[in-house]
Amino acid sequence: MKRLKKYLEFLKESIETSSIWKIDENKIREFLIELEDAEYIILVTFGFVGEKKEYFYNKPTEYSEVFTEKILSNELTNLAISIEIQLSSKTSNADVTDDFLAAVSAIEMECDADIELYDNGGKLSSDDLLIKGGIFTGTEPEDEYSGTEIEGSLFVFVKFNNGVKFNSKQLADFYGWKCDEETEGSIYVHVDLEDMANYILSSKSQWEKTLVAGEEDLWDYYDISSYYPDINSLFQYTLDKDNANLLIKSMIKEAGGLEDIKGYIGDECDNDVYDKVKEMSEEELIDYLLKERYKNTIKQLGRNSEIWSDINQTVADWELGAHVHDNYEELLSEFDRCVGDEFNFTKFKKEIEKSWKSKDAEGNEVIHKYTKEETFYRIQFDNKWIEEFDSEDLFKFNLDGIFREYCGNLERYELKPRFSDYGHVDSKAMNSEINSILTKFLSK
Repeated sequence: MKRLKKYLEFLKESIETSSIWKIDENKIREFLIELEDAEYIILVTFGFVGEKKEYFYNKPTEYSEVFTEKILSNELTNLAISIEIQLSSKTSNADVTDDFLAAVSAIEMECDADIELYDNGGKLSSDDLLIKGGIFTGTEPEDEYSGTEIEGSLFVFVKFNNGVKFNSKQLADFYGWKCDEETEGSIYVHVDLEDMANYILSSKSQWEKTLVAGEEDLWDYYDISSYYPDINSLFQYTLDKDNANLLIKSMIKEAGGLEDIKGYIGDECDNDVYDKVKEMSEEELIDYLLKERYKNTIKQLGRNSEIWSDINQTVADWELGAHVHDNYEELLSEFDRCVGDEFNFTKFKKEIEKSWKSKDAEGNEVIHKYTKEETFYRIQFDNKWIEEFDSEDLFKFNLDGIFREYCGNLERYELKPRFSDYGHVDSKAMNSEINSILTKFLSK
């Protein structure tokens, strides 16, 4: 009765009580009043029609209808009532067989239902039933002592003829689940990236730590020295035309001006080069150096140039950052594929308050709070989460607990990302930063 009240409470705004089971426990007991007067114990449970699977060796699986208190979302089912009748120590010897059969007929008509009788051994016939100081089957009409007393209880299974269907939101209200999100007919859990990884990845997964820590963790896997550009790549592919010119201008300024850099070329570089450039203007020198086939002179000039080193470091940072970013996105994509094999989901980001502890100079504990953007998986409820649950347990959990219990039975995944050997640099953004560095240097 407690569950019935809970169920009716959530439906009362949208469905009239009379249109649900069409009968309440008090009405059922009114029909069975003669059995109650004879001190039989009557237990009434409201529920649904379920399906029981039975497996037989070398035979097809057989299905039979059973009474259940579990319902699934968006699946057509029938309302049902289970009425259990037990003997008590005070049960009288009065013959209440006809009263019982009349009550069954009345309930059948009241509910527009089909009714079947069972004991612990299976289905019973009402034709040879006797309820007199006990419950007997196989009784001959002329000989009330010819029957066999059933062991345990007599069950009246009331199956309503009209099917009903409940959406996920109604299911959550019925079981009392707290959900992270509810729409008109659907329910969702929100699971952060770390918890999702714990739920579905193998405990020995090589990449779980990096997945949770973020792409910064991938930087430790790469040596930045591998990302410094060679001189030909720098001028042919990396720097745009304006920055190539600004870099040479900056190196001239850093060397002390046009004549000083010409002197450096004469002292440190090829004499033939000096002979060609010694009478050039700055613009002519820049054009010459950029068109030099192997850029040997620029390479020589760059050995002791800080601005040259700064630009190369900037390029290496961008190249490594792009490589790390692309490979982390591949790792995340591989993880999302694993999640998608199990669940219907979308992703979103949300600011979460976090904290860490330290001690002040006096040794007192201090809590530091900060916010961090976290990735969450928005996962829509699926009936498979509860198919293996006992109906009793469904009233004990919230939706996130049900999801967590379901994940505990999944086969664990191992991440197998396909990392690339390089990343895709945003050339426009990188050149914008390089331009800022060079422009600032030249303006000093």
